[in-house]
Amino acid sequence: MNYMQDTACQPQLTMMELFPFDIVVAIFSHLSQQDCLNAMAVCRNWCDRIPQYTEDNWRALRLSRRDINGMLNHRRRSRCLGKHVKCVNICSIMKEHQVLAILRKLLAWGCTEIESLAFKSCSATMNQDAFLDVLRQLANRRLTHLTLTQHGSNIGFVPVLQACPQLTHFTYKPTNTIQKDVYKNEPSLANSKNNESAATTTAMATTKFDNLIYLHIDTALHIQDRLEPILQKCPNLQYLLGASSTSCDYLLYCVTSSSYNGDFIDLDKLLSWCPKLVYVSADGVYQEHDDDEVEVFASIALAEKPLRKCITDTKDTDDEDGNDELQQPSQQLCHLATFEHYGYDQISQILRQNQDKLEYLLLSRREDEEGRDWSPVFRSLDTPCLQTLDCEYIEFDTGSIVNLLNTCRDIQTINLHHYFATFTQQTVRNLHTTLHQLHSLRLTGISFADEGSAIALLQRLPSLKVLIIQESRILLAERAAMFLRNLKQLELWNMDPPEENTNGSDIDDNNLNREEIEQRQQAAAVILPSLFESLSMPSHESKLEIVRLVRIPTVNTRQLLLALAHIPTLKHIDIRLSGTLDGDDDDVNKDDNDIMLKFVLKLRERTSSSIEQLVLRHVGHFCYSALDALGDFPQLRKLDIRFPPVMKTRFPKEISLHGISQLLRKSKSLETAEFGEAALAKHPPKSTLEKLLREEDINNYIVRPGFSRKSCDMYVEYFTVIRCHKSE
Repeated sequence: MNYMQDTACQPQLTMMELFPFDIVVAIFSHLSQQDCLNAMAVCRNWCDRIPQYTEDNWRALRLSRRDINGMLNHRRRSRCLGKHVKCVNICSIMKEHQVLAILRKLLAWGCTEIESLAFKSCSATMNQDAFLDVLRQLANRRLTHLTLTQHGSNIGFVPVLQACPQLTHFTYKPTNTIQKDVYKNEPSLANSKNNESAATTTAMATTKFDNLIYLHIDTALHIQDRLEPILQKCPNLQYLLGASSTSCDYLLYCVTSSSYNGDFIDLDKLLSWCPKLVYVSADGVYQEHDDDEVEVFASIALAEKPLRKCITDTKDTDDEDGNDELQQPSQQLCHLATFEHYGYDQISQILRQNQDKLEYLLLSRREDEEGRDWSPVFRSLDTPCLQTLDCEYIEFDTGSIVNLLNTCRDIQTINLHHYFATFTQQTVRNLHTTLHQLHSLRLTGISFADEGSAIALLQRLPSLKVLIIQESRILLAERAAMFLRNLKQLELWNMDPPEENTNGSDIDDNNLNREEIEQRQQAAAVILPSLFESLSMPSHESKLEIVRLVRIPTVNTRQLLLALAHIPTLKHIDIRLSGTLDGDDDDVNKDDNDIMLKFVLKLRERTSSSIEQLVLRHVGHFCYSALDALGDFPQLRKLDIRFPPVMKTRFPKEISLHGISQLLRKSKSLETAEFGEAALAKHPPKSTLEKLLREEDINNYIVRPGFSRKSCDMYVEYFTVIRCHKSE
């Protein structure tokens, strides 16, 4: 009894006394920041001791509008913060005084060694003096990354960079509403005294931003007034990203042409100010991409080319050894994305000077401008390191492209956009090398003289995985299959049929027999069912996963669909042909109009375990049995079925709502199902489907409406069925 009493009186040891320090740190590393705060509320002892074990948990701090009120006076949180906080993200706080209050609190909590500071959807710089004062204190020692995206106020770039002497990465993207103001107006330091302003101006004129290596300003700037003063002070800049095409288009729309006409910087001056540039993307050559990580955004937006150096950890930039990879000088430009109007002669000279190291080249031209022929330039280049070639709307001939490809055997991606170029067999024969590394080929407007020229090119691309051809002329048949064994994605858009030799005579289809009509259709096709039939053979070991056919002429739609259904590796199918997929309107009563059912049943037999997305446009009818069979596809996540417009259909058929309900009942994976031009005679399809789902107790889906109208005495609607998850 006495033993039990003595044991009860002894203090209980917590895990912090029982385990070594590093073990306790490892245990707490599995907790979220809120879990740490909750643990500190257990007792005073834990409140005092937990912060020393959770410093790694608080290296990154995210503050948003939702927790602003409680955070400023949260005692337990304040005990967890200090010099170990390295990354701070402030999101969705548009009141400037609140942003400034947070920054001052960070200083009060001892967060004086922050390395990365990011503002997203904030407005913190309307009072330039107050913001710069706090920024100087935060950035004095360690701040290397400063990011302001969807920012609601203009900033003075030079004063901000001057306030952050260790800054290596700077990103700024304003909201659309203030781009007009940002373009030319430099904010003034309104609260500064005259003598201080003069001193500041003198300091700005002499200051160099030697540490800055990455600059991304996603808005068009006045070259002389706003952009050049920055670039002239960045001798070690390596990565320069201009405004996205979205930002440029918006500014052109908002600002009169007298004040903004798409002006551009002189490339020779740029390279003289920033001789270490390895990565240049001019204004307007990439699409806007919403991504929280700026480095990832840049790599995706610019042809998925990863940033090679600027994503390296920069926490040791102040070390005395000075061995940081980011500070090593680069001799030549590796990535260039620019418009032709930046100067044909300047660009040509830059390409020749940097051809030995050039890895990425994007040349573009506005459609409404007259261009110059780049063929002589391409013929003069020797680019052994080139991995990506992207030519949009510029003038060239296919012979010059072949000549260029002969010098870059490691090229991985090609995108050519030109409406007056053609590959012939003779041109392709001049490609003397096999491009083993090429995995993506996209051609827009570029045609092939005949089937043999396409075969000859594919023969030289044994590793091709993505083939996208738009608004071109080509024929893909059985012979091409043996060269497409590694292909994973095939897309044909808005294709023209091969030229047909009719000797100038007009032929009336009504005077031809069925065999002659089929021969003419085959001559006009761009892809034959025999291609997919051959790819489905086990001997080819096809890897094809994505097929997208949009508005292309075919020899026989029924045969094409059934041949496609035989490929067992398919995951995404998108068929949007010009006519109805299951027969002409005159044939709706014929037996072969169950083509959709045959297609779905064949898919279920061969590929049901892999199909994830199915898009079918211009479907004359989709019967109950076909919808029911789709419910057996275990991986199907998205279904999109569009019917022909009722007003253009001679015999419109009603949508099978019972088939849809059966599909929803059976499917365990379907997330969304869209139905366009769905027709019903007596009642609107959406409300009728909702009633049917309630009656059959199918409550894990909701039906969202689209457009609706009445045509040909039928209710026609577009609606989407969406799965409801338990959390919703």
